Amino acid sequence: MTFDDEKTPVETSALVSELRGLGEAERTHRMTELALAHITATLGGGVLGEDALGRTFKDLGFDSMMSAELRDRLSRALDITLPSSVIFDYPTPAVLIEHVRSAVLGADAGAGTQSVPTADSADLNDPDDADDPVVIVGMACRYPGGVGSPEDLWSLVVGGGEGITGFPESRGWDVEGLYHPDPDHPGTTYARGGGFLHDAGEFDAGFFGISPREATAMDPQQRLLLEVAWEA
Repeated sequence: MTFDDEKTPVETSALVSELRGLGEAERTHRMTELALAHITATLGGGVLGEDALGRTFKDLGFDSMMSAELRDRLSRALDITLPSSVIFDYPTPAVLIEHVRSAVLGADAGAGTQSVPTADSADLNDPDDADDPVVIVGMACRYPGGVGSPEDLWSLVVGGGEGITGFPESRGWDVEGLYHPDPDHPGTTYARGGGFLHDAGEFDAGFFGISPREATAMDPQQRLLLEVAWEA
């Protein structure tokens, strides 16, 4: 059997049917052969043996662009959907082969074997999920106006509020001297307020394992990103 990444739908169907008709040992051998062929082609040379199955894709020389190329090759060859982050989700050829085998063959793929469930292995054909191609599992946000969560943002919108407030008192600014009616006056602003995150300085450095000195030197947006990523 040869493995060609330019297969037509009919050829792909025939390949899958042939794999289904094989015994367990032969099926595993063919799937391994197919995966190694496409991994080798993606790397652009060399010959990978079965000793490479337990090595990480990073060790084999893969990067994110190669991950996307390998995804495209396997998707076309076997008519399956794989994420562009495939080598990060399945970090060794052996783990990837097991996932691909399950994706192609479904229940026929090694009954009794155990594998780690992944998000893309869910039953996307469930009628209840037909209109929900994206599922939100966590959200977090920070916005002016005291918005510290999605619930706060919704309340602000429903209530017709706005995020514009006076200047923060905790930044070490000369709040009284900031305003000047002349927009061309140096070192001042002709606005009396703006959209500020008043609690942006309330960062728990110890919680994130960061020293106080490093936290002070960090970009405030980086601190905020750490907070909302943890919350989400």
